[in-house]
Amino acid sequence: MSAFNRTEAKKRFAGFAHRFQKTPELVDLLASIARAVKQHGSLGALFKKCYRDDEKDIGPTLARFIHHLATPKPRNPATAYLLTTPEDGSACKRMNLFLRWMVRRSSPDLGLWTFVDPAKLVMPLDTHIHRIATFLGLGRRKSADWKAARAITDRLAKFDPADPVRYDFALCRLGILDLCSRKRRKENCDVCLLRDVCRFPVT
Repeated sequence: MSAFNRTEAKKRFAGFAHRFQKTPELVDLLASIARAVKQHGSLGALFKKCYRDDEKDIGPTLARFIHHLATPKPRNPATAYLLTTPEDGSACKRMNLFLRWMVRRSSPDLGLWTFVDPAKLVMPLDTHIHRIATFLGLGRRKSADWKAARAITDRLAKFDPADPVRYDFALCRLGILDLCSRKRRKENCDVCLLRDVCRFPVT
C-alpha cells in the first residue's frame, strides 16, 4: 500500500464539497485515517486497542479512538467537526453511525468488528431522530447531545437490551421519507403505524 500523499490528495479531491466540508477538511480527515492505518494496521485494530469490555457503553472507547485519530491536531481546525467526541458533549452522530455499520451483526450493517458488543452501541442521533424520538416519548432533552443519545438508547434497550441500536434504521426512515417532519401533516399522521404511541399526533 502506497503512503498517503497530501499534495496528490488535494489534486484528486479538488472541488469536493459536501455540506460544510470542502477539500481541505476531507484531506485532513484522510490524513488522520492514513496515519492511524500506518501506526496500527487498520482502523479496526486501533479501535480494538481503545475498546474496554467492562465499560457500560461505547462512549469512553469512542473518546479514546477520536483522541488517537485527532493527534496531532488536523491542520484545518474545521476538521474537528468530523472527529467529534463524547467528551465535548456531542451526540457523535457520524461516528455512532459508522460504529453501527461496523459492529451490528445483521442487515443492513456489516458486523466486521466482532470484538465489540452491540449492546454497548449508542444511537446515531441527529435533529430528525431527536425530534421523532421526542414525539414517541423516548427522550425529553431539548438538545440533541450525547446525553440525549444515551437516554434514547437506554429507552430502546428496554425492548432489546442486546441490540438497542437496531431501531435506528426504522426511526430514521420516517425522517428520510419526510413522513414525520417538523411541520406535521395530518395525512401522514393518519396513516402512521406509530400514531397510537406518538405524544403529538395531528388530529
